[in-house]
Amino acid sequence: MKPNRLLSGLLCITLLGLTWGCGGGASVDTDPLESAFASAPPEVKGPVDQAVTALNNRDFVTGANALLAATKAGYRDFTEPQKAALYDIVERTQIVMVENPELYSGEVEDVFRVLVPAIEGKAPMTVPRMDPPEPNP
Repeated sequence: MKPNRLLSGLLCITLLGLTWGCGGGASVDTDPLESAFASAPPEVKGPVDQAVTALNNRDFVTGANALLAATKAGYRDFTEPQKAALYDIVERTQIVMVENPELYSGEVEDVFRVLVPAIEGKAPMTVPRMDPPEPNP
């Protein structure tokens, strides 16, 4: 009877370890973003709230697009703390994606290329596509 209890206990510990160790805890801290936009006008706060919900659910594509919508709604009126919170959330999201490759999305990176300059009201960064080299015959 005792070996079965020991085996069951080890199995439970192993399963808990796998759950916690496989990206289950990977998240983006959205508290600074929420604080910075707590008193923002509704046309900006609405998309930021959507972004917070999406990022907390690890839906980085929806979160990034909601942040982009917020910048389009009110980039001229962002305070310095709001700009800092936006830059910070981009960085935090990128770190989580790098540390958890299963969460990485090229689409999020594409949105960030537009979002980062939009925070300051600038045009998106354009990076020319390069054709792959021709194979040698």
